[in-house]
Amino acid sequence: PNCILKMGLAVLLFTITFMVLHSDGEKIRTTTLPKQNTSTWPYGKWKTSWPRIPTSIFGANASGPENVTQLHIDGLYTLVIYGWQHEDNSSNWTHIGKRLSEQCNALKKSGSSSLCVVYRSACNTQPWFDSDYEAMYSGNATRQKTWFLQDNVNGGPILDGNFNPDPNLPPNQTWFWDFRNEEVQQYYPAHVIPPILDVDGVDGVFFDMVDYAVCGAYEFHPCDPSRPSRKPCGLEFPGGKDGMVQYFDGVWSTMKTIATMLEQKNKLAIFSSTNFMTNLSWSPDVPQRMEPGACIKPQDDAHKILSGTTFARYYEQWVDGNANKPGDSELVFNRSQCLWQIQNAIREGKEEVAFIGHTDVGPMWLTDPVKTPALLNVETSLAALLIASPLNVPSYYSFSFGRHWYDNSYQRIGLYDKDVGAPLGDAKQLGCCDGELLQNVYVHDALGHSDLFNVDLPSAQACSALCCNMSDCAGFQWTRKQIGAAGNCSDGGACCWVKPTIGRVEHWSYNTTPGSAEYDMVSGVKQGVTWQRQFEKATVEVNCAQPIGHIKYNY
Repeated sequence: PNCILKMGLAVLLFTITFMVLHSDGEKIRTTTLPKQNTSTWPYGKWKTSWPRIPTSIFGANASGPENVTQLHIDGLYTLVIYGWQHEDNSSNWTHIGKRLSEQCNALKKSGSSSLCVVYRSACNTQPWFDSDYEAMYSGNATRQKTWFLQDNVNGGPILDGNFNPDPNLPPNQTWFWDFRNEEVQQYYPAHVIPPILDVDGVDGVFFDMVDYAVCGAYEFHPCDPSRPSRKPCGLEFPGGKDGMVQYFDGVWSTMKTIATMLEQKNKLAIFSSTNFMTNLSWSPDVPQRMEPGACIKPQDDAHKILSGTTFARYYEQWVDGNANKPGDSELVFNRSQCLWQIQNAIREGKEEVAFIGHTDVGPMWLTDPVKTPALLNVETSLAALLIASPLNVPSYYSFSFGRHWYDNSYQRIGLYDKDVGAPLGDAKQLGCCDGELLQNVYVHDALGHSDLFNVDLPSAQACSALCCNMSDCAGFQWTRKQIGAAGNCSDGGACCWVKPTIGRVEHWSYNTTPGSAEYDMVSGVKQGVTWQRQFEKATVEVNCAQPIGHIKYNY
């Protein structure tokens, strides 16, 4: 819930009721959240870009400042974010904060009307930024013990990665801020933000990994032998769960202070977060990073802290997908993530939250981002953003090729320049009662629940009709070839399984041989896994069960 509330206006309360299907069987829950004054958008230079597709680029020239060609390409995008990787191959990587601001000024001087945003980390210190270096090394020894999360195994601040190619900087010295400490909460807005506030060319600040430390950080999870590079790992978070709650509240309270400072200068705070709101359907069996339930507190709690400020949400891996190996043509997406992210972004839009969706497509063996399957992945993730984009609040789509967090390819995709026109309304979510049948898809019950019953029915359509006539049916799974006798169904015959809850959505695409059990599987969900939206010049559709998205132009 996050647009500016003008001084003196009381906080308006509204009630959002969401029909959801929980793993605990609860079907309806009411959440009351503060709503902002909707007249605050457009805010400063930030406004919707319809009918132009709202594209963004995460740029960083590793060898030095952006050259004339790169600035021209950057200027074709509505939004440009300059990242921490800027000049990371140069021999002098100090004072990078100032140089990022200079980069935005250079973009504006080139004649570009693009919005320009500079990077800051909200989770880790990065000593190539002067304010972080000062916090790490200009204080006394006590500061290093109390301002940064401590390693309970090796002692001292937790070291997070080797990101220091500059010989003038200490190696392996990227630490976690400890936002439980009030001194840190005061230092960050007092030293990190002021140098940016009066830079005319900077329109906003991108804050990375805001709540990562308490939202699935591998440092505080058991070590994974299959990912030996993810170290340190298996550490204890200081203070346990109580410490994590204190950190969550501390970091988001600090972000609210910063967002307020920026909005007073007509600049926007963009928060990269791995968190999701509660009340989302299709909850996973085991929470992991970027899944509902992965964080110590839900996104709703962060929004309550941020109430009264204007900000944008950044999805680092928006409906992300890439082919597994050379020759792959099938899109490989996290199907449940597709569902959660679209639902979450639509809900955020209704609460006046701007958002940026970034997809990371590759992998590196693909040498050209405009060829299959990379381009198909881009179309699906872009279609998902067009489905979720609010009507009156800004949104932006960013694509980085080759599994990079910044786009060092500097290739603009022609898909961005095709005209879809402005949206003609909100997206519609289609379910089985609208005729949606999910071929080769197995819909599981939510954890802890089982099917209401099964029955021998001759077709998926008959199974769907049965479910749609039952108030307690959330979805179904039908097969032409039941494996083993069960309940009212015989071995080898047709069977309709009626489900009171919906859990994981599994696409059985590995066996499409006619007559196989996987081929004959058809499922349906009342709430639906397909979204469709009409634009002036195109129809956009995303099916998260496949998942596949298409932009169908009217010309």
